[in-house]
Amino acid sequence: MSAAATYPPSPVPVDLASLLLPISDDRPCGESLRYAGTYDLIQTARRSERADLPQGVWKTDVKTADWDEVESLCVDALIGSTKDIQIALWLTEAWLSRYGLGGFRHGLELIRGLCESFWADVHPEIRDGDVEYRVAPFVWLAENLSGSIIHVPLAAPRRRDEFPPCSLVDWQTAMRLETMQVQAPDTYEREVEDGKVTRERFEAAAADSPQPLIIDRFWQARAASDALNAIDDILDRECSKEAPSLRRLKNLMRDILSLFEMVLLPAVGTSTKALLKKPTPAPAPRPVPEYEPEPSMSHTGALPFPDDDVEPGLSAPISGAVSGRAQAYRLLAEVADYLERTEPHSPTPYVLRRLVGWENKPIFELMRELVQSPEALVGLHQVLGIPFNPYGE
Repeated sequence: MSAAATYPPSPVPVDLASLLLPISDDRPCGESLRYAGTYDLIQTARRSERADLPQGVWKTDVKTADWDEVESLCVDALIGSTKDIQIALWLTEAWLSRYGLGGFRHGLELIRGLCESFWADVHPEIRDGDVEYRVAPFVWLAENLSGSIIHVPLAAPRRRDEFPPCSLVDWQTAMRLETMQVQAPDTYEREVEDGKVTRERFEAAAADSPQPLIIDRFWQARAASDALNAIDDILDRECSKEAPSLRRLKNLMRDILSLFEMVLLPAVGTSTKALLKKPTPAPAPRPVPEYEPEPSMSHTGALPFPDDDVEPGLSAPISGAVSGRAQAYRLLAEVADYLERTEPHSPTPYVLRRLVGWENKPIFELMRELVQSPEALVGLHQVLGIPFNPYGE
């Protein structure tokens, strides 16, 4: 399905075509605004402070993000002065905060348009063939907006004081509680008394939402996922091995679409099959993970997905021996991504990523990274039977 041709419009009133017009004939991407003060103004507008942190004696008003101001600054810059991926991503963040899934979709379609129309010259520029500066904003996208998208409301219950907004993190909580109810009923009761979202409350909230709204948000999520996949394809094509990974964000969008398919759409009396006018593969349920009593270390709630959507390397148990060193490290990276998605509070994925980062490090460099004390470094060399050279390898 073509997002531009058949998806309903996004709720964002800003016309993307106006943001994708060249700045001028001779400099279609205009000038970089990184050191012109615009970046600082946007950063100040989007900055927010946690209200729950102690302030001590000198109490001040808590700063909250001004998304209207962020949007205004970014739109003015992209129309009149520059074509800049980072500014477009800050605009996407503002639209996500203001318009939810539709805003996220609108921002991703803007970024896709900038990449498709201006890749050679868009800011940040590629310097002497080095794409490091160009890909940095996409690393920001993967790291920052992944943490925002899980809190976006997917439904809008009429009785807002009774029901949760049905975000992905609400569903993850409900799945964790469902496991806890069987394995640790006392803890389950305490969590429910504290107001944690159960599966029953989640489904009731979805059923209490207007059907047209649920359907529209499904299409917005689907269009956003299409745009994200298109951006990922462009990065793979243009940056090759230097392309940043958008896997985590893509997985979260897949989780959201599966949640619409399995829970939200059926709750309002429709289905993806009815909306798409073609059969949809039935979801294959995953085993319920064992409950771990430390909530800070266990945040499960991964959704089951149709078989043809599961990532290579994670869709089925690995059969046979690992065929090579590169495959082994690739599998470790995929396991880290999976664990970060399903258990975001666990330290395990970060440890695995550290291991993957050591793939091409010689043992001498690795030992210097791990052991800071010179005496301990000498001792480790002695234990391993490796000659120690304090001046190099």
